[in-house]
Amino acid sequence: MSRYYDFFCPVKLMAGEQALEQLAGELMTLGASRPLLLTDKGVSASGLATLVQGLLAEGGLPVMACWDEIPADSSTAVVEQIAVRYRKLGCDSLVALGGGSVIDTAKAVNILATLGERTCWITPGPAA
Repeated sequence: MSRYYDFFCPVKLMAGEQALEQLAGELMTLGASRPLLLTDKGVSASGLATLVQGLLAEGGLPVMACWDEIPADSSTAVVEQIAVRYRKLGCDSLVALGGGSVIDTAKAVNILATLGERTCWITPGPAA
């Protein structure tokens, strides 16, 4: 059994006044040029998605599209649809704007987009 473990998880948190205005520059530093914005209907209806799209565009990073149809309990079907759209638009980055479902969906889309797969494969666990 190995006694050595290595975990590297760089995280940069930005908060406070003008934090959103810094987002475009931070994404471009990471090489982003064609982001896809992911959110849900509630956040979109609040106007926050439009605000973020505007701030990214002002910062020189226009959003390729906004997908605001992520349900509270997302599914592999939703992930697959978004991944297809991501590839079709030639996106190179994701911006997740919302809660856990939006963030988890974005992580799964990232995996599909990175691996170039077309579908999610879920191995069912043992029957309860």
